Amino acid sequence: MENLFAKNLKMLRAEHAMSQSALAKKLGVTQQCVSEWELGRTEPTLSYLWRIADIFDASMDEVCGRNGAADPVGKSLCAFASPSND
Repeated sequence: MENLFAKNLKMLRAEHAMSQSALAKKLGVTQQCVSEWELGRTEPTLSYLWRIADIFDASMDEVCGRNGAADPVGKSLCAFASPSND
């Protein structure tokens, strides 16, 4: 199962030439916390997702990797797996 948030966070940071430490400072978390998000070991809270989107001037869909497909009720805010054909 691919963690699209982790992949997108790393990509957004690279596009903005921002280190994990710099992002962590803007968010008020540790560099280790950002690393854990990018490795897919932990997930940020909704409030951090909004702040990340604001920092990178991106939509929540871009941050979470949502591709515009219908998101069934009850799924996580971030689409961590490829959409199923259910």
